[in-house]
Amino acid sequence: MVSIIQSKHRRRVAENRWNGVGVPELSEAVNAYHNVTTSKEFEEIERLRIKAGHNEASALRNARRKVEEKYKPIVEKQAAELEKQAAENKKQAEEIKKLKAELEKLTES
Repeated sequence: MVSIIQSKHRRRVAENRWNGVGVPELSEAVNAYHNVTTSKEFEEIERLRIKAGHNEASALRNARRKVEEKYKPIVEKQAAELEKQAAENKKQAEEIKKLKAELEKLTES
């Protein structure tokens, strides 16, 4: 409904703009264009084009969601493994630090 109101408004604006110019061919061309764009067939084509755009967006959103659902458990598992490895590395780093401290004590004596 909004597109019908907008197209009628555009037609009135264009008619007002070109009718007073004194170029009848241009006025006829503008009127012909607006007659085509305000026709029921054109409105239906435009409606279908907009609907196709929405359908494409929905399909992309659903595809993205399916990919996320498929790979989310894998990524979470890998993240847990990395956190575990990081904790082990931290423990090893602390042990190395202690051993270095002991080595320094032994070499000082």
